[in-house]
Amino acid sequence: MPGTNEALPSPPPELDTEARLALLRSLRGSGDTMRLRTDGVSMSPMMETGAIVTIQFAPASDLCAGDMILFSREDRLVLHRLLHVREAEGGVAFVEKGDHQPFAADIPAGCVLARAIEVTTSRGTFNAESAAGRRVTNRLLMLSRAEHVLYHLKARVLGTRPSKAGRLFMRGSRTVRRWLGAGRDVISNDQ
Repeated sequence: MPGTNEALPSPPPELDTEARLALLRSLRGSGDTMRLRTDGVSMSPMMETGAIVTIQFAPASDLCAGDMILFSREDRLVLHRLLHVREAEGGVAFVEKGDHQPFAADIPAGCVLARAIEVTTSRGTFNAESAAGRRVTNRLLMLSRAEHVLYHLKARVLGTRPSKAGRLFMRGSRTVRRWLGAGRDVISNDQ
């Protein structure tokens, strides 16, 4: 159970990428939990490189906007925020976005493997299922949605080339995310 010190399984490190993805896909929807170590900055400042993430292999029907979801893209594992669930040909599709990225992308429901329920960083532990965790998740979801809309608006008005206005906007949104991610009610060592 998240928040305790009990050992959760992790995929064996000696597995190659294909075998690791096959193992994770086989657990999809089982309700089991596992811990993974992150690498990358697409979810900063909430998550830093080396963070330990507890994931739960929840059914796709249990996922909701704001959840951090683990999915496969081009034989890589990616952990981003779920912005929207929408109807698509042949079922449901998800719109995902890294908190540190201005753009979002569609992913088929079949690529989603799990959701993050706990994140442990050098600052402490974030429990996504706690009341405080849901409050912060909702704030970050609103910010990510607004950032996505503004990114497309900027692209239509100013084009996709880097601009001073775009850099200023990104700096401001990162500052707000950093402020939200560093709040006392979000990350604590005694949750």
